[in-house]
Amino acid sequence: LRVRDAGPPVAGADVESWFDPPIAAGVHARGRGFGFELAVARQLARLMGGEIMVEGLEQGGAVFMLRLPKVMRSG
Repeated sequence: LRVRDAGPPVAGADVESWFDPPIAAGVHARGRGFGFELAVARQLARLMGGEIMVEGLEQGGAVFMLRLPKVMRSG
């Protein structure tokens, strides 16, 4: 699953820190608060055997990617 955010430009090195609870609990340098949502989302994804990632876009916004394992169901 990929979701694109149309927010302001972000530095590529900064986006990974959005998932850290101490950073998530604070306020971003541009004054945007993140809350704990991204930290909780990553933890939930990992508990299900997946991962959530983000890629900052220099022209603005970010792309969030969620990968979960394929589940095979028997008949």
